[in-house]
Amino acid sequence: VQDPFERARAAAGPRRPRRTMGTAASSPARRPTVLVQLNLCGDAYNPVEFLDAGHAAWMARYEALEAAARRVTVGEVLKCVRAMGLGADAERALRRVVAVTPEAGDAAALRDAEPLWPVFARAERAEVPSDPAAATWAARRTGADLLKRDNKVSRDRVNLLTLAMMPLPASCCSSLETTSCDQRHPEQQQPVRRPPQWSLLRSSRRPKEQETTEGAVSEPWVRATAAVATLETYAQNPELLLWDATCSVVAASAPDAYVAICEASALNAANFGASAAQFVGGVAALAERAARPPTATVAVRAGVQEFPQRGSERAVEFRAALAAREYAVLEAAEPSGVAVIYDASADGPARVVEIDAARIAEAVADDAFTTEKTDQDKARAALQTTARKTLVAALRSPPDNDSSSTAKPPPSALVVVHAKEPKTDAAVVALVEYLRQVLSAALAAVGGRADDWAVAVDANTATPDAARRFREVVAEKFAADGRDAVALSATRDEDPSSLAPTTVKRRSALHGQCYDRSKTLVTVAATKDFLIVPRRREVAPPRALAHPDLAASPGMTLPNAHWGSDHAALGVLWSAPPFSEEEAS
Repeated sequence: VQDPFERARAAAGPRRPRRTMGTAASSPARRPTVLVQLNLCGDAYNPVEFLDAGHAAWMARYEALEAAARRVTVGEVLKCVRAMGLGADAERALRRVVAVTPEAGDAAALRDAEPLWPVFARAERAEVPSDPAAATWAARRTGADLLKRDNKVSRDRVNLLTLAMMPLPASCCSSLETTSCDQRHPEQQQPVRRPPQWSLLRSSRRPKEQETTEGAVSEPWVRATAAVATLETYAQNPELLLWDATCSVVAASAPDAYVAICEASALNAANFGASAAQFVGGVAALAERAARPPTATVAVRAGVQEFPQRGSERAVEFRAALAAREYAVLEAAEPSGVAVIYDASADGPARVVEIDAARIAEAVADDAFTTEKTDQDKARAALQTTARKTLVAALRSPPDNDSSSTAKPPPSALVVVHAKEPKTDAAVVALVEYLRQVLSAALAAVGGRADDWAVAVDANTATPDAARRFREVVAEKFAADGRDAVALSATRDEDPSSLAPTTVKRRSALHGQCYDRSKTLVTVAATKDFLIVPRRREVAPPRALAHPDLAASPGMTLPNAHWGSDHAALGVLWSAPPFSEEEAS
């Protein structure tokens, strides 16, 4: 079995020879750096949550699954539940799980011929009318009621749609004839990772004429679900058993389309290496586009959100792809999903700088929110979440290759933040104030120059007004510390002062928030990603570059076959100032 690092080095090809740039005559110059902001789209398990709208074959497969979801009935799902051997009492309980109150159980109970997906996709509960049939529907809970625990509980569940890429629960492996959770590869000492849930359907695909839910009752996924059906998760959340069984029946009703999507998905562990190389290649492409002159050699520093969880297969593949291009990764000791990717040949070694981000967030919330206690509590919680996803790094670039100086330059500060969405104007202002204070603390701890810093942030600004306001407040707030700062993001060629989206995504109908009309079959475009740098620093080009360039690609949605994140990467040439010998250390 080829080591991921060896495979990544082979895929990266021969290293480009290092080219040099001129230097300042009077002071040692540092190699120019391309600063990158990149949200990698963290660990996810549903390969059909986001539509690849520009991929005709993918869309055809997805539409087969959505059609199956519209067709599936209560009777078809409960037939599979009966095959799990849970008994008549469990079936009766599942029929009534949609009722608002126990008293409404019989009236609101599910009927065999009724389509089941609309029950979970129901957005609102109507007033109880006088018509008995309509009253039955009104006596049922909404999709939000039924699925409120879906994204909070993942243990001991089998769901071939929303958890397709999640490893099978260990407790169900013994019930499967062909799967052993303890099997080992002959060349490895560690146990092989448990197979993903979608592989249950791949191993039991039948000829097309047998593709009905009649045959589904004997499939491995039914046996796997039966093995966990009496455990704590489903015992405490019976609505999740009904939801999971419904999703699995949908997948089993269109197995060819389902398996084809799963096999090609960037979320598939078999594709992690290619996906990692894709991201690293995108960062390298940004660096080449931003370099001035185009033949220049530049270093790369990337602030990253949602970096794969340390020790996971995806993290191993990403680190291998990065190492193949001589990039290194810096993460905090406590897992937070934020990281710095840097050019090991130019910036190493880098170090994490400890600051008290939680204390800063608490102080900002106390000063910024003085209205009702509920609002203050929400604001405090949001900023504390942001504080947990904040990383400060100290990096030290060497002199430019043409420089005769051997002095080490003072360190640069790079702050990386993944913000909780600021939903009000006051929250936007508070977020910027938090960034300002974090930067001040970072510069004091790093001990470098006051004008040698950058902030890479996914600000989660969900509306154009919020993004514009964020950019305005950065200039105002940072000026309070004497810093003439600018928040750069994607722009449109015809209007460099405008803002273009850094994320354009269209959620499908097949996910755990299908009841939310704002998140189902609606295209959402937003400018969420920013690079904040000192304005007086020479920056060329004068705007951040995006990869992929969503403004130049109408109709493109993310993630897609060519880019596995729902955010584009931003890049800007970051020309560090020359330093004096006195500043060297």
